[in-house]
Amino acid sequence: MARYCFYCGRALSPGEKCTCREDSRKKTDTADGSDQQASHAKTTEAFNKKDSATGSQAHNRAGSSWADKLNQQREKNRTARAKAAAGVKPRSKPIFRKPDKMALFASLQQFIRFFTKPADTVRQAVQFADRRKAVILLSVEGLTGGILMTALAAKDEISGLFQLTIIQTGSRSAILNGLFLFMQGVSLVLSLHLILAALLYFLLKIFVRQPVDFTRLISSISPISFYSAMFLLMSSMAMRGSMFYAVMLLVACFGMTMMMMFITLRQLCQIEENRAAGLTALLMTAYAAVISLMISQIAPVLKTLFDMQLAL
Repeated sequence: MARYCFYCGRALSPGEKCTCREDSRKKTDTADGSDQQASHAKTTEAFNKKDSATGSQAHNRAGSSWADKLNQQREKNRTARAKAAAGVKPRSKPIFRKPDKMALFASLQQFIRFFTKPADTVRQAVQFADRRKAVILLSVEGLTGGILMTALAAKDEISGLFQLTIIQTGSRSAILNGLFLFMQGVSLVLSLHLILAALLYFLLKIFVRQPVDFTRLISSISPISFYSAMFLLMSSMAMRGSMFYAVMLLVACFGMTMMMMFITLRQLCQIEENRAAGLTALLMTAYAAVISLMISQIAPVLKTLFDMQLAL
């Protein structure tokens, strides 16, 4: 009995298998592959056309923008030439710019930190060592020293002594004499600050054996200048009322300097509190000894000036 294929109906020989399904499957796969290749080729071509169009548009835009800029520059040059020919001077840019509000606010915050967070201010000065800020604080300290010297010269008890010291200027002008005394105060205060920095430098070299740049050291102790300037200004203001209170304010300035130096040594050398306290005490003792030595050397001259004042 003859056999037939269930799918295509073809007559089959005994033991034969029909391959109609495999043939149709191969044709279908071949057709799908050709369709995918054709669609991929079309997509690639479309993208290439789009990229070329975009590139040409960007090129046209760049060319047009460059041409527009060139035309604008030419127009500005023509206008400037016309104004120059007509005698119209171009407006000059203002030299002084408006102050930056954020910078002013940051400076105000830094000024407030001197009173609210003095220890953090000292640590920040040691960490960053801002030389510009150090110069500003040293200048303020020097100015307050000049003000204190002028206030001392205004006291009746010692005004004659200062009058004898300014005779060497050869000027009878009160303004020049006051300026001379003011500069004396500035130089004296700055000299004392430099002496303190030099003593600290040698102390670190000998006992701590830590190499430190001298300019960085001065920048690190710059907050001391601010607090010294504050006490010197208060002392000069108290000079008119009570001489004793003014002297006590100077003693308080010495104590404030000692406390600030303790924090500076701890932050600068990274040492424990006991060692920092001992080094601070040794430093301030040497500082007081140097000041006493200076006063003892000046004392004979002061005695001579007092005798001359009494003779007059």
